Amino acid sequence: MFKFVLILCVLLVPVGALFFGTHGCGSVFPQDVAYVETEDPEFRTGQELVAGGRDAEALAVFQEIIRRHPNDSPESNMEAGLISFRRNNFPLAIYHFSQVLSLRPDAGAISQKRVHELIDSAKKRYFQDMLPASVNASSVSENFSVDLQQKYREVMLQNEQLKREIALLRERLASAGTPRAGGATSGPASAVPEAVAPAEETSPVAVTPPPPERPTVPATHTVVAGDTLSSISKKYYGTVARWRDIYNANRVTMSSPSALKIGMVLKLPRP
Repeated sequence: MFKFVLILCVLLVPVGALFFGTHGCGSVFPQDVAYVETEDPEFRTGQELVAGGRDAEALAVFQEIIRRHPNDSPESNMEAGLISFRRNNFPLAIYHFSQVLSLRPDAGAISQKRVHELIDSAKKRYFQDMLPASVNASSVSENFSVDLQQKYREVMLQNEQLKREIALLRERLASAGTPRAGGATSGPASAVPEAVAPAEETSPVAVTPPPPERPTVPATHTVVAGDTLSSISKKYYGTVARWRDIYNANRVTMSSPSALKIGMVLKLPRP
C-alpha cells in the first residue's frame, strides 16, 4: 500500500508541473483587465469616421463609449467635444470639454490650457448666436447666464420697436400739423384754412407704414468696409431688429453673424 501511494505521488508531480507551468497559477481563474480607451476597437472606428468626414456617425460611436465607460473616457469626450464644436452645437461641446477636465485632473498644463481655450471659444461662439451682431461677444462676462442674454436680446428688440413707433408718430404729427393753443394768430385770415387743409389730405397717407419716402428693399446687398448685419438692417428696413432675418437668409455662406467679408453678396429678405 505504501509503495502504491508513493508511485502515485511520483506520477502526479510531473503532471502538475506540466499543467501549472504551461498555464500559470494565476490563469486558472479569470482576472479583471483594466480598460484602455485608446485600444478599444470602437474608439479607433470613431477616429476613422472622423478622418472620413462622417462626424455624425463618429459622434454616436464616441458617445456610446462614454455611456459604457463614463469614468474612463476622456479621449472620447475630447473627440465628441471637437465634433460638437464643428457642428455648431456649442452647449454640447462645452459639456464634453468640461468632462475632459474632470476625468483628467492630472493632465499637463499645456493640455489643460488647450481645453480651457476650447471652452472659452465655444462660449463666445454661442454668445454671438444669442446676442445682436452689434455686441462684441469677447466683452461678455463668463458668468453672463443664458437667461440674462435672452432677456438682453428681448429688451434690445423692444427698444428698437419703440424707436420705430416714436419715429412714425413724429412723422404723422409733422405731416398733419399741430394747431397752436390760443385760437387766432396774427397772420391773415386765409392762412387758417390753408393750415388745416393739408392735414385732411395727408392724414390717410401718414397712417400707412412704411413711409412713402423709404426706398424699396433690393434683392441683394454687397458688403463694404464697416458693414455689420445691424447697419445693413437699419439701412434697408429702418431698424436693426431685422439683422437675424438677414443672417438666417445667408446661413449657407456665413458661419456666424460677424463673418462678413468685403465684396460678399448677401440676400435681403422681403420687408
